[in-house]
Amino acid sequence: MRSEVWSGIKNEDMTEVYSRIGPSLGKSPVAPPKPNRKLMKAANEMGKAIGKAIEGTPTGGEFTGTIAAPIKARGFGFISPDHDEREIFFHISDSPNAEGLKRGTRVRFDLKQNIRSGKTTAVNVSPV
Repeated sequence: MRSEVWSGIKNEDMTEVYSRIGPSLGKSPVAPPKPNRKLMKAANEMGKAIGKAIEGTPTGGEFTGTIAAPIKARGFGFISPDHDEREIFFHISDSPNAEGLKRGTRVRFDLKQNIRSGKTTAVNVSPV
């Protein structure tokens, strides 16, 4: 038994046939998958978190202020800065020299944006 591939009729013009099937060659009969909204939302949130982490670098400058409310038992407190009316949060873990600070103590500190909340916090708090 001999196998042959049909190659069409000699001198046959296939232009009409190709013009009819040609445009559909690039199209798939299967519809593209719908976007997973939960996955897209999670990726968006992750992108925001990464952006906040990048923004979480120190915002620069040495600032001065006064300890307004030290909370020794929990390891954090608040500073009344000289440059602003709003009190700034600080935590002992970000300020190794801040242990033993009392209300009214003059301090020097740097500012950093908190990754989770986006709020500004004091770091490297030390007595003046």
